[in-house]
Amino acid sequence: MVLGGLAGLPLADVAGAQQPICPVLGAGAIRATICMPGGALRASRFLADLAIDQHFKGGPPPFERRPEEIVRLFVASEALEELPTLVAALRGLTPLAFTALDTTTGLFQSSVEDATRNIAWEGEIDERRYVVRATVPARLAGGYWRAPDVLHLAFWEGARMHVDVEAGEVRLGATIACVALTSEGLRVVTAGAEPRELVLTYGRCE
Repeated sequence: MVLGGLAGLPLADVAGAQQPICPVLGAGAIRATICMPGGALRASRFLADLAIDQHFKGGPPPFERRPEEIVRLFVASEALEELPTLVAALRGLTPLAFTALDTTTGLFQSSVEDATRNIAWEGEIDERRYVVRATVPARLAGGYWRAPDVLHLAFWEGARMHVDVEAGEVRLGATIACVALTSEGLRVVTAGAEPRELVLTYGRCE
């Protein structure tokens, strides 16, 4: 990741070195694809609001996004409203604070209280049983790059979230290195020597 080695540089130098930071993995990479209809409108609105804040509220002080807003890009609102325990846990987390460096780049961070660093949830979404466990560092932080129709978030080493998911017979565990969002879908790329990719598409599901 280009941003990973820039955490200690002056902000102006970081801005000059940044570029798209969550690349698509090669053809041989392990990837899973999930379709979620109806997500395109939420993603477009999220990106448009972020663009407005980047230009007019870039800071200081920084502008914020609540974890619940970000999770709604993964989970349909109708399904999330049926999961009150998950919503309550998300609302207990500190918002992510975004500080713009220029019109396309910036830094983000969130200080996480000890009581909310380990999240566990189980429930059903679309008649499928899920168990989700997340371990969040005391400081969740990284850099971002954006354009009108895309947002990339890259997490610093040591400031990344680890997630374990059980969905039926499927069990996945990974540390998240970066996330890329467009109006067509969302990609999550894992950390490690052999990164994997989760692709959530917002297109027509068959």
